[in-house]
Amino acid sequence: MSRVPAEARPAWDDRIRTAETQGMGPLVEPTIQRWFTAPFRERRADVVDPVRAMIRDTPVPGYVGCCHAIAALDFTDRLGAIATPTLVVVGEDDPGTPVEASRAMHERIRGSELVILRSAAHLSNMEQPDAFNQAVVEFLRRVG
Repeated sequence: MSRVPAEARPAWDDRIRTAETQGMGPLVEPTIQRWFTAPFRERRADVVDPVRAMIRDTPVPGYVGCCHAIAALDFTDRLGAIATPTLVVVGEDDPGTPVEASRAMHERIRGSELVILRSAAHLSNMEQPDAFNQAVVEFLRRVG
């Protein structure tokens, strides 16, 4: 994961404050909106509803710790040291790790491959499982 932009820090601080003062409930829908595209949310409640429940049931201290960890991530300078075959997969509609950020990771990891999945947000493996699995299997066949 490359560096979380400084302008993103207030969003993490807001999420921490919300969790600590109101619990996880108010964070469910905004997270779902970032993790899944609108068309997928509308037609696949069978997939989205369990994720809603997972978010709602996340212990606040764990969520807060995760927010602090993600907000402090900065591995950009170390990406060039990766010497193993690497596949970077991103949903074309992912606001959390946008295509531009994934492309920057890909450009810094020598010999990496980048796959952009159409009609998918952050949880592209759930929105486009066939395309995601195909990308991973094809990659593993090539490098295996």
